[in-house]
Amino acid sequence: MENKIIAAIDIGTNTLLLLIAKQILNDNFRKIKEHYGIARLGENVDKTSIISDEAINRTITIINEFKQICDNYKVDKILAVGTSALRDAKNSNLVLNKLNSILNTEIIIIDGTKEATLSYLGTVNDSGKCLLIDIGGGSTELIFGNNNEIIQKISLQIGAVRLTEKFFGKEYPPNKILIDQAKSYILEQLNSIKYIPKFDKVFAIAGTATTFATTHLKIADNEIDKVNGINLNKNDIRNLYQLYLTMSIEEIINKLLIHPQRADLIFTGSLIMDTIVDFFSIKEIIISSHGLRYGIIKDYLNKIHK
Repeated sequence: MENKIIAAIDIGTNTLLLLIAKQILNDNFRKIKEHYGIARLGENVDKTSIISDEAINRTITIINEFKQICDNYKVDKILAVGTSALRDAKNSNLVLNKLNSILNTEIIIIDGTKEATLSYLGTVNDSGKCLLIDIGGGSTELIFGNNNEIIQKISLQIGAVRLTEKFFGKEYPPNKILIDQAKSYILEQLNSIKYIPKFDKVFAIAGTATTFATTHLKIADNEIDKVNGINLNKNDIRNLYQLYLTMSIEEIINKLLIHPQRADLIFTGSLIMDTIVDFFSIKEIIISSHGLRYGIIKDYLNKIHK
């Protein structure tokens, strides 16, 4: 069937993202609707290896909402993937069965390498040497490409949820000793990379990156359609890191208009980003509101039209 309405769902460790698009000209598409919800699916998974009943219920609520939106837009095909939390949890099959029955489709758990590939495909449309940074809740993906071909894909276990739980717990703002410990851990992960290709441009996707941009523009963190293509330099990123560090969670929510389920994670995300920027001597980052869900649809259309 030509000109299908297709939905892509990205079930992340912290955030769930929905993209509904209309197929045009065989392997191209036009965005119709985007929606997101924060379920904190990976809460305590690093510690317990189990997705909690509370996290499952929060996710079910959002998936039901997504399904209703898909029905309203008469979606022909739902493509859904699970990432870090569903990769790591021992009870992921139980969670998948519950979510599959709502969506009436099979959610595919993808590994870090596949996640990196699809994220790059969905974000970077540049023929030069590029680096894509994807800071998620459970992991961070670094993808190096050249002439739209991926050269190196790296998945590191340094997501915002994972590191917040590992180092900071409920302490906010975190003290300098804990911050130094977390930074050393991030650097240890980065130093384990054996081969780093050259790059000229840097893109960043996912919640930490888009929230950086919305804070920079002084708009709410759900207005991600306004931040695609925004450039942030090294000083901007350092200033945002310092800003998040000096504010309480209540101030982050009320003054910076950041979602309550992201407010206690944004400092950790900024620590990861700031450390990566220093490590790679990055001068400027292009923020993208695209990413994995766009790559899911591109990949699907590429395959059916080969």
